[in-house]
Amino acid sequence: MNPRETEFEKKKKLGSGSFGTVWLVKQRSDGALFAMKEIDLRKPGIQQAMKEVETMMSLPPHRNVVRLHSHWTSKDGKDMWLLLEYCSRGTLAQFLMASTSLPDTALWDLAEQLLQALLLFERHRIVHNDIKPENIFIMEGSIPKIGDLGLARFTSAGSVLTRTPGGTPLFQAPEVLSKDIGADGRPLCFPQFAACEISYESDVYSVGVVLWSMIMRRNPDRPGGAFPLTSAHVADSRLRELVNELDAIQSERPVSDQEMTRVINGLTRALPGNYETSQAVLNSLVSSARYGRPLDFAAHLTENYQALQLNDLQSAAVDLVDSDKLVWIVVGDLSRIRSQIEALDMGPIEIWNDDGEPVTP
Repeated sequence: MNPRETEFEKKKKLGSGSFGTVWLVKQRSDGALFAMKEIDLRKPGIQQAMKEVETMMSLPPHRNVVRLHSHWTSKDGKDMWLLLEYCSRGTLAQFLMASTSLPDTALWDLAEQLLQALLLFERHRIVHNDIKPENIFIMEGSIPKIGDLGLARFTSAGSVLTRTPGGTPLFQAPEVLSKDIGADGRPLCFPQFAACEISYESDVYSVGVVLWSMIMRRNPDRPGGAFPLTSAHVADSRLRELVNELDAIQSERPVSDQEMTRVINGLTRALPGNYETSQAVLNSLVSSARYGRPLDFAAHLTENYQALQLNDLQSAAVDLVDSDKLVWIVVGDLSRIRSQIEALDMGPIEIWNDDGEPVTP
């Protein structure tokens, strides 16, 4: 029996797993909402739940990590309860399915906040080891929080060698997985090593895969699976959103100062790495000659970017950006996407085969 049951009112079931059930509860004293995880300590493999408690208790409060407020066990030691921060918008996977629009600014903001959480883990020598959309929770204001630290590992060297990495193969780094499949259908560790290596870097890789999934609106193809997208999502969201964004530049949503600054910073910060090889320098010179630029064009790119004014950029956008003059190339299964593309009514449609030859409908 829950010794603190009278303190909380169960509102609804949020989910369940192999170790127990998660409930939305309201604290009777002040009406505060929490997620309460009920865990059956008699089940095998319960070390994962204990690891989650140990890991979360070692971390200070952080904007982008689900907070464990308290935990307690029953008098007979058979059950445990975790009182967790309630993330009212569900998981990132649920948020993605409910969202018809995820602009670039939101993706950059998501990436920054997830990496802030990884920095906290690294400072406390923790490898999360199971970062995926289902373990990223969303608060009001679209604030992401990484949770479910049951597979996390402590490390003093930045990496951990293990024969049982756990985690979710779709989102794990390649050094953790191999092409060999075990009897349970999961990828095995690389057989030539004594153990797999999980590290801070493998967590970063997992965040990258999550962002890829957000952009593509589906899971990666290794080893399979996808977020289900309806015809309405395809027709009304991705391609139409691009057209609407381009058209809005001409009128109600011109280029903002924040957008210009972000793009200029991205371009200038990438410049040093663009000219590290002799081939890259040669390509720059060839490009300058082709387009009639001075040979020192690349040397002055930073100052030229930084000298741009918002009015100059908006004027160029109005002159050059015209969605009616663009040719859109859509690659996919014709039987699945044709009706959606036609429903967009964006002009005449040409169909080409895999060999790059036009096909008569």
